[in-house]
Parts: sequence; structure tokens; C-alpha cells
Amino acid sequence: MVDIKIASTRAGHHPLKPYLSAVSLLLILIVAPLVGARDGTLKVKFPTAPSDAIYKSHGSYHRKVLELVLSKTDVDYSIIPVSVPVLPATRVVRYLDANLFNVVVLHTDPHKEAQLIPIRVPMYRGLSGWRLLFIQKQQQEFFKNINNLEQLKTLTAGQGIEWPDIAVLRSAGLSVVTAPHRDNLFKMLNHGRIDYFPRGVFEIWNETEFAEAENIVIESNLMLHYPTAFYMFVSKSEPELAEILEKGFAAALNDGSFISIFLDQFADPIKRANFKQRNIIELDNPTLTPETPLNDKRLWFRPKES
Repeated sequence: MVDIKIASTRAGHHPLKPYLSAVSLLLILIVAPLVGARDGTLKVKFPTAPSDAIYKSHGSYHRKVLELVLSKTDVDYSIIPVSVPVLPATRVVRYLDANLFNVVVLHTDPHKEAQLIPIRVPMYRGLSGWRLLFIQKQQQEFFKNINNLEQLKTLTAGQGIEWPDIAVLRSAGLSVVTAPHRDNLFKMLNHGRIDYFPRGVFEIWNETEFAEAENIVIESNLMLHYPTAFYMFVSKSEPELAEILEKGFAAALNDGSFISIFLDQFADPIKRANFKQRNIIELDNPTLTPETPLNDKRLWFRPKES
């Protein structure tokens, strides 16, 4: 395993900036240049985050998808895990622009899609947009009386600084308070500074051990939903690499293997989310670009699959 250490922006200071979501830290994929490998092998490096058990737990899925996509191409490749620190999304984009990374998976927004080349296959089939709520344990009965968006507007949500979800919630008229990191939001919720903390179905169950320590539980009635996606992104200087990934994804979609890996990985959290018994509040996502492939039903999870 390669160990990469990235210095702080100033001596003695580790900036409290927004981290990638629980998923996106482990989704940073570092790919060596296509030209220059002496044996003609595409050397693919992807990060591991051994310091964070939750981020690390998603690593097996990321690796499986990467292996699958590359295996569907005619490219010789090797995958090399790289140990990296937790990085804020803004810095990851800068490093990609500087060619430190060749591929990165991020929560998409118009700015990233303009800067980089998106591979428009949602890694989580939009599951990140199906969101359950962390709340204080003693507020469970109170939330049973919250049934619609207008009632939810009277409460305050918590989100990480610069998370794309902020724009979605605020555009719906919801109040949002931000914090630098997931753990800060748990503390804010525990102390009543926020009323609820929305988390994706695919990640929330792995975070309950932290929540329970703070007397926080998953709300039993509500679910928010809006279309959203995590894409692989490639630098505009690497169009050939983008083409390889696109071809690999296309093949994995056509033979059903991508969806099979998704269901194998997330069948349990999807079942536990209990979609059929929840009151789902639909929100629009103004951050999606017109190119978002919403009409390709294969790409998006639907509750009837649960």
C-alpha cells in the first residue's frame, strides 16, 4: 500500500473544512497517466482511509465497482490502494486539476461538471438522495406529527459545510445550519442546536454507533427524497481515460452486473429503511444539470426494488 501524506495549508493547523460525504472520501480514485507505463498496464490507485471506520467500510463497494468497470474493457490494469488523509472536496478538485489525481468520485454539481469530465453513471444509483433523519431520542413522538414539507419548514436541519444537499434543502424552504464535520453535527443535534440531521440510506446505518453515543436515533416515519448523484470525474486533459470508464460502465449496465453489485452491497440498508411504511417528502434538486440522465431507469434506485 502506498502512503500519501498531504501537508496542511499552514503549519500546525488542520483546516476544518467540509469533508466529502461518508462515501466520497473513499471514492477518490487516483489513476496513473495512460501514457508512460512501461509495460502498457494502466496502474489504478484508489485511496483507503484507515483512520475512519465508516469511510473505510464503504471501500469494498468502491473497489468492486472499479474492478467491474475496468474488467469490462480491453485495457490491462492493476489497482493499487493508497492511504490518504481525509480531504475536503474543494481540495480534491484542486489536486485533480493539478494532475495529482486522474479520476475522482464526487457528489456532482454544475461547477464540477463544468470544470471536469463527468462519467454520468450514478455510483449509488441515486440512493444518496433517499434520506432518513437522525433526531434526538426524546423527539421521536414529536416527529410522528410531522407529515409534510410545510411542517418540516418549522424545524432546522444540519449539514456539512458546502455539501451539495444544502442547496436542495434551502431551495425547498428548509432551514439549514452547517458544521465542518459529521461528528460536529451529531454534537449539535445532541445539544438541540439543530432538530434533525438527514443522511443517505446507504450510510446512515453505519453511523448509528456514533449517534447512539449521543442519545440520537433514526426517525421512524419520514424520508426525504430528491434526485442526486455521485459520479466519477476525470480531468479535461484525460478524455481517453473518460472513454475507457464510460465503455466499462456501459458494458456493466448492459449485462446487469453493475446493478447486481449495487443490490448485493445495499440490500440490507434498503430493507432496513422500510420504504413502504414511510412518509416520503419529495424535493426538487436545482443543482442537477440538463445532462443528468434521469430518463435512464437503470441508473436510479426505485423503492419497488426493495
